[in-house]
Amino acid sequence: YPLSGHVANLSVLFAFCKQYDKIICTSPEDGGYPGLSHDKLPRYLNLKTDYLPYDNGLLNIDLLTEMFRQNNYKLLFFSSAHTLFPEDIKTIKKTIDKLDSNTLIIYDASHPLGLIAGGEFQKPLSEGADIMLGSTQKSFPGPQGGIILADNEELFKTIDSSLHFVTVDNPHFHRIAALCITLEE
Repeated sequence: YPLSGHVANLSVLFAFCKQYDKIICTSPEDGGYPGLSHDKLPRYLNLKTDYLPYDNGLLNIDLLTEMFRQNNYKLLFFSSAHTLFPEDIKTIKKTIDKLDSNTLIIYDASHPLGLIAGGEFQKPLSEGADIMLGSTQKSFPGPQGGIILADNEELFKTIDSSLHFVTVDNPHFHRIAALCITLEE
């Protein structure tokens, strides 16, 4: 019941900021969501932010591996504000699993959510993302709001504990009902 994709991102950050001190995400220069840049949400939660090493639009796996060896990131956000192509989540998951980093992969589906739901884009959760979140009113035709999905019940409980009375005080049940109807369709 987050009220926007931004609040969904904030809720996930709140859920884990006490455990971790650093995130890695897509930089605004590479099309990443500006709300996750080092001077926005992470700053207010005392999280350091590093950026995924893109090279002409492609993720540099060798440089990413070296960055993980040096920093042992626990939260990786694919946070594109300008989603044009799928991310290679499977390769990233294999790469970081080899490093035994126990990193959570969070995929911000704000822009392609409708395409994902319609089966016309990648499937982040089945490709290795631990959490998928996003806005519900862009390519997904629902009401203004946010959504957080996870296959792991314990992981979702951790996130849920940061929603009510932390990032969302009033869940706006009329919006949730409209979202449920859209999800059913």
